[in-house]
Amino acid sequence: MKKLISLIGLVSLSLIMSLGLSVSQTAASSVSSSSLNNEVTPLANSRYIVHHVLFNGEVSPPKTYYYSDSLGYSGTLQLEWYIYSVYDNKTSAAYAGTVSCSGICAMSQPTFE
Repeated sequence: MKKLISLIGLVSLSLIMSLGLSVSQTAASSVSSSSLNNEVTPLANSRYIVHHVLFNGEVSPPKTYYYSDSLGYSGTLQLEWYIYSVYDNKTSAAYAGTVSCSGICAMSQPTFE
């Protein structure tokens, strides 16, 4: 009796597994190659950044700021906000926008430990 129950259990398990595999294979084969190509993300050559700049004294910062970094990203950013601090006599400004890179560019600064 135990052998019969074990045999039924094994047959049921193999049947369930084969159904699961056939469903997975059917789902995978129904995906068109064009939709797979749309999901491939190329290397990023642009990114959105927020860059903070300190100015000496109480000034009205320029409306735009040209940004360039050591990774090869550059572009013109727009002034988002600014604030003057009476304690250290500095104006802090935040510029934001999309910068781009031509060629192959790193996503972030490498870290060395």
